[in-house]
Amino acid sequence: MTHLIQRYGLFTQFYWKSAEIARILLKPLNTQNQPIMKKIYYLALALTISFASCEKEDVSEIEDSSLEAVNHSYRYKKKRKCTSNCRLDVLENLPSTANACITGQGSTSATGAYWDIEISDTSLAGTYPGWCIDEDLGFDNSCFEIVSILSSYSDLSGYPFEVTENFDSMNWLLNSDLLESILDGSSSSYTFGDFQAAIWILVEGESCNSCNGLGDWDQDRAMELVDLALSEGEGYEPESGENIGVILVPENDQQSLIVPYKYECKEECKRKCYRRCKGRWYKHHGKYKKCGHYYKKRKWKWWSRW
Repeated sequence: MTHLIQRYGLFTQFYWKSAEIARILLKPLNTQNQPIMKKIYYLALALTISFASCEKEDVSEIEDSSLEAVNHSYRYKKKRKCTSNCRLDVLENLPSTANACITGQGSTSATGAYWDIEISDTSLAGTYPGWCIDEDLGFDNSCFEIVSILSSYSDLSGYPFEVTENFDSMNWLLNSDLLESILDGSSSSYTFGDFQAAIWILVEGESCNSCNGLGDWDQDRAMELVDLALSEGEGYEPESGENIGVILVPENDQQSLIVPYKYECKEECKRKCYRRCKGRWYKHHGKYKKCGHYYKKRKWKWWSRW
């Protein structure tokens, strides 16, 4: 209120001084033309208001309570920093053992693969398209216990696989569109027999000997798949959501199998918070600052405190 009274006094003094100067300069016209004098007084009033409104004032001494703090607030926004600790050689949630049965083979396969593998228990329960990775062994019974379940990227030393370094290329085949077209029967270039023969060449390092149960297959077509896998699948690693080959090792030294297993990699995310100001002004240690920690003095107009 004190500032308002002071400003009103300055305004009054300026007005009357302007009117007095105009009256002295134009005194000869005072008795001759009254309408002109009225216009002069109005002009003086307008000039006074105009100059007063443009006046600047130092706000460094203005008390804090008179400064305007517009829509100020603090908000803590969370930023995600994610890292992946997933490993291809050790898959989470894989059981150590399971029970399985062969429910179809070759031309009688419901999945379109060389074997239909039905796992009856554990988290792997379901029917999978399976492939033989050891031609030298067979099955004693159609149902058996799986005594070892492991990733095809794990250490396979001690298992009867001659060329373990080709399992990356085999995983590329398991994720290729070629296999998808073979399983759904839409492929006109390759058959399940060609695919199985290609797997034997990759794992055994040579073509199959007896080549049992391959149906309509061709050595040249199998070699085309092998060459494609070796050239495109060198160093291949499936990403999250793709298939990874899981090896099933049955009891009593029976034939080892490989089935596609959907690989899920969950990222570990840490949230980091930072402070963000919303609005134009905030008060920090008794001083008003603009968002972004920049100082600013307000420019005041004569009407800014009404």
